Amino acid sequence: MKEVKELTTMSAIKAYSDPFRMIILKTYYKFSRPATVKQIADDMSEVPAKVHYHVKKLLESDILRLVHTKEVNGILAKFYEPTAKCFEIKNANFRSSEIESLNSNVSHKDIAEVFDDHKKIVVDSLNSGSDQKTFIMSSELHLSSEEYKDLVAYIENLHNAKKRKSAKKTTYKFLTTLSASE
Repeated sequence: MKEVKELTTMSAIKAYSDPFRMIILKTYYKFSRPATVKQIADDMSEVPAKVHYHVKKLLESDILRLVHTKEVNGILAKFYEPTAKCFEIKNANFRSSEIESLNSNVSHKDIAEVFDDHKKIVVDSLNSGSDQKTFIMSSELHLSSEEYKDLVAYIENLHNAKKRKSAKKTTYKFLTTLSASE
């Protein structure tokens, strides 16, 4: 499994940006090992046929891959895993109709759910009485194009560093958005 995989085609970006498929990927990461569609569906309390449809879309876009097969009670079980630990959507030259199609694929509600999930994590952390600090900040940054690239690279390096766990490190939940408002 790669550390980071860039998604540069519209079909891969659409496959990845589907909210239900993001939940499927999150479930695969939670398993921390290859799993069957049935195992993922059971964990999600979903119908395997529904999950299978979306797994096929993730396979077609090389976001999931078949790792191995195994015969279980006379049935061929297929075990899948994500192709990377992290996926990045890279800027590409798409036609405006393609961008509009992507915009219709991800709704404001879907984005709000990501923020709501993170909000719950923050509130739970604040209510836990833990010695760990919770840091919240909202600001307006005035950056040159080069400064923006440097900041994104720094955040990407932080994200990749989180993979190196040790007994003395604490895991922090991190949500970042950078949006130009010209």
